[in-house]
Amino acid sequence: NIRRDIPFGLGAALLLAAFLSDRWLGTGPADRIGRGEGIAMLALYLLLTMWTIRRERRTAPPAPAGHTPPKRLWPAAAKIAAGLAGLVFGGELFLGSATAIARALGVAESTIAITLVAGGTSLPE
Repeated sequence: NIRRDIPFGLGAALLLAAFLSDRWLGTGPADRIGRGEGIAMLALYLLLTMWTIRRERRTAPPAPAGHTPPKRLWPAAAKIAAGLAGLVFGGELFLGSATAIARALGVAESTIAITLVAGGTSLPE
């Protein structure tokens, strides 16, 4: 539920800002998150996750009376494999084409490497 989750997100952002304000508060030499602060953030995240799961289990609608057959594993595995193959093929096609175009335009190899690595790693997302 957005009305319940947004305050937690804002609280986490404010807590992170407080943890990063060492220089302004005069409690440390640099703006960084220490081990204790990281453990505290991780513990709070785990508590929120457990609370959300419990809340959703209580408010979940009851299961239908009819029997639903379990989903088959092989079709899902085939879809994942096809998606990965498409991702690899598309990535190779993108990088090869972009490199050829950049070389034809006379772009320096270092610029090609930097921009294509950035584009190639963020494209699947």
